[in-house]
Amino acid sequence: MSGCDDLKALLAPLGLYDLSAGTRNEAELFALGAALDGVCGRKLDLTVTLHVGDGACRRFELRFARDERCFTVIRCALSRGELVFDRTNCGSTRDIPHVRSIKAGPKDGVMTLRLILDGESAELFVNDGEHAISSLIDTPMDAQGITFCADGELTVDVEKHTLG
Repeated sequence: MSGCDDLKALLAPLGLYDLSAGTRNEAELFALGAALDGVCGRKLDLTVTLHVGDGACRRFELRFARDERCFTVIRCALSRGELVFDRTNCGSTRDIPHVRSIKAGPKDGVMTLRLILDGESAELFVNDGEHAISSLIDTPMDAQGITFCADGELTVDVEKHTLG
């Protein structure tokens, strides 16, 4: 999957990447994450559709504006219907709230996250606009990584469009 605007991935149980080299615990899996070829940047419109299915996956994370030190994370507790937008690790030293939590979960086994990044700000629309979160992101402009993490099997549709 390289350079395509429409991508589809199956995140295998505790996989996201090959675990054959050894056993990793859940905390390490969430720390590592997995990137999809062609999915990165700070000026984009990214729609992630989570097909939860039988509930094998309880948690999902999308980390963006990421480099080796900083990131912002969207954390979904799928089984509890909670979503957290967390800028704690974005590099900001300002005395402002960095964590926002909302009640949002899958509808009929599907949850959509539409993330619009325009360089220094992020707009998140959950389940086709049922909920919205806007935020500044203070990571350095060269922090352009995006990674996905899950704690179980989850089918994910990823659609990315680069913005001017």
